[in-house]
Amino acid sequence: TVEDHANCDFHYEMYRDCFKNDFGGHKFSADNLKSGTPSGQDPVLKEMSTRGVYTPFQTAYAGLRFFEDTLKGTDEKDFICGPFLSYVDLAMWMTLDSLDQTGAMPTWSEDLKLPKL
Repeated sequence: TVEDHANCDFHYEMYRDCFKNDFGGHKFSADNLKSGTPSGQDPVLKEMSTRGVYTPFQTAYAGLRFFEDTLKGTDEKDFICGPFLSYVDLAMWMTLDSLDQTGAMPTWSEDLKLPKL
């Protein structure tokens, strides 16, 4: 449906903003993720300003948290845009897989408490 396409487009734009652009002045990287640990007080993506000052960890983690929260939306939801695999899921998989494959952060899901991703 048109709504499904719009939902996927929205999530892909969010993906690009968080992982491919200089979000908050920082590139997404394993080094940025390793520079901190989740505190439970980290800023949430929708509350972050483009003019705010955030640490490299906070910007990297906020992007991951956004997609973690998207997947936590319903118990049945296995994919970012709904019940079917989409280009957003594949893009996200490629980003997350690079953390595992390079050996940069092989236990990122457990370390960052992001079980749905």
